[in-house]
Amino acid sequence: MRHVNILEKLDFNNFKVSVKSSDVLTCITAYQLLASAIEQPLHLGITESGGMVNGTVKSAIGIGLLLCKGIGDTLRVSLAADPINEVKVGFHILQALNIRKRGVNFIACPTCSRQEFDVINVIKTLESRLEDVTTPMDISIIGCMVNGIGEAEKADIGVSGHRNKRMAKINVEQNQFEEALLYLNKALVLAEDSNLKSLIALRKARLMLQQNETKNAENILNNITHPGWKELALYILNHDMHFKKLKS
Repeated sequence: MRHVNILEKLDFNNFKVSVKSSDVLTCITAYQLLASAIEQPLHLGITESGGMVNGTVKSAIGIGLLLCKGIGDTLRVSLAADPINEVKVGFHILQALNIRKRGVNFIACPTCSRQEFDVINVIKTLESRLEDVTTPMDISIIGCMVNGIGEAEKADIGVSGHRNKRMAKINVEQNQFEEALLYLNKALVLAEDSNLKSLIALRKARLMLQQNETKNAENILNNITHPGWKELALYILNHDMHFKKLKS
């Protein structure tokens, strides 16, 4: 406080204040007291927080709690790890609190006996392949139909286990449809699954039908090879190309 008073007396206001501690509770208390005493912007951080796992947990709790109280203007995550991970953890803290909307938000389940495909490795692959995506988007990857279908309904793109198969559902505005398909095709290791590829093709054909691109839609539907989806594609072709509803 003494240094803050000195700067104020000199009419210098272009600064922010930080009172970091490696102890989470001490840090939270200190910032709360400081926020009630001064008007200058505050720089948050749990300093010397430890390695990747321990430091991430401490930073998420300390920084996250303060931000939820409306305290803090800038932040730095301090990890005994690659500095790139400091930036990533900081961004994910902001994303989890809906302060920053950028890139993909993954909803994924932990391992359990109901999983019908390898969720952990799928998520690892997706996180790596989609880290350059900047458009805000929720993608749910759930290993079974118990929770998967409900999460898919809320997400922009959802993949769920379903009776020893995989199903996908895409919920996006029409003007985002092509972008969503691009992300899904780019990202999913599941895209090699003919069931999923056929579903993507059906969704794309639906968009083309809505835009009266009948010939292009017909070409897509004719190229579907998966037996189950082929039957649905033929139904569409035989009913004046009118696609009312697709149940995922």
